[in-house]
Amino acid sequence: MNVSLLNVETEDAFGGLLEFAANNDLEGFKKYAEHEPSSVDEVGLWYGRQKGSNKMVVQQMTPLMVAATYGSIDILKLIVSLPEVDVNRNCGIDKSTALHCAASGGSVNAFDVVQLLLAAGADPNLVDANGRRPLDVLFVSPKLQGMKYSLQVLLSTDTSFEEEHNLRISVAPSNSNSPPLSPSHLNGSPCSPELVLSPKGGKSSDVPASSVPEKKEYPIDPSLPDIKNSIYSTDEFRMFSFKVRPCSRAYSHDWTECPFVHPGENARRRDPRKYHYSCVPCPDFRKGACRRGDLCEYAHGVFECWLHPAQYRTRLCKDGTSCNRRVCFFAHTTEELRPLYVSTGSAVPSPRSSNSAANAMDFAAAMSLLPGSPSSVL
Repeated sequence: MNVSLLNVETEDAFGGLLEFAANNDLEGFKKYAEHEPSSVDEVGLWYGRQKGSNKMVVQQMTPLMVAATYGSIDILKLIVSLPEVDVNRNCGIDKSTALHCAASGGSVNAFDVVQLLLAAGADPNLVDANGRRPLDVLFVSPKLQGMKYSLQVLLSTDTSFEEEHNLRISVAPSNSNSPPLSPSHLNGSPCSPELVLSPKGGKSSDVPASSVPEKKEYPIDPSLPDIKNSIYSTDEFRMFSFKVRPCSRAYSHDWTECPFVHPGENARRRDPRKYHYSCVPCPDFRKGACRRGDLCEYAHGVFECWLHPAQYRTRLCKDGTSCNRRVCFFAHTTEELRPLYVSTGSAVPSPRSSNSAANAMDFAAAMSLLPGSPSSVL
């Protein structure tokens, strides 16, 4: 047998598998994979654009890397569902991972690809041979600049997006004396977008500390649970009631310490069960206003993005159980994680959701249903 001829034929056949991955040809890919199961995670030669330039070169890539580069969603879902595939594998001279390929590929499906890879365990902190993380090699077509920010948020880490842009969250009401929720109140986790929202939802510049009004003191209502109470921190409440249900308290109180929404409050969220929008930030809303309003298919503001069922508690908080934030978008233990269904992009309830359910009386008080409590007075 001619061994060299066999090697050439094998390489040509594997090249066909990479082409199936690039073209999102699921049927062709499955047929090849059934015949050669081990080939799904093998390395082959692929001719394509070098990262960060228009130069065409021959590179070593796995089928997962090729699929990630070209935005082949169907192929990607199939590959990451296989237990033998390492989503953090690197290869080639530049030691890139599939997440590097997804970030630098410029595909129209890049956001979905990155989400799928992260859900499958891809690490955005891994660096290539040049010390670059996926965020550092991010490339988005000029025609798709609205997607750039969304990808930056997904790929951001402690030392990248939030530090370079010096951003923070503010959910101050447009006509209230209540102070904004600072990062210490909310979440400074590496993956959280920290924005300053103006009364209309646009970005504003940082305000000097000397010009920030002192926080007004409000009397504590002992009949109502604290915002950190387990009643308010279940998955169901955070995703479907937090800043969605209107507050019925008739007296002045600190909006930033209240889990319900108030007239004119920027933190207001649409109920994701009633309005069909994704967790992807709306680029028009970030610029100041979105003409589609509640009918928009994208998230309006930090809370709609990070409390969305497809996003909430699907990642671990960097501070873990020592987190002292008043409202945190992330899981603090692995038990609190809400794993994503890779096939659909939706998340499942965490064990915490059922284990931490409060008794009926406490929940009724929290939802302003008990007669006689100050919050039930209209």
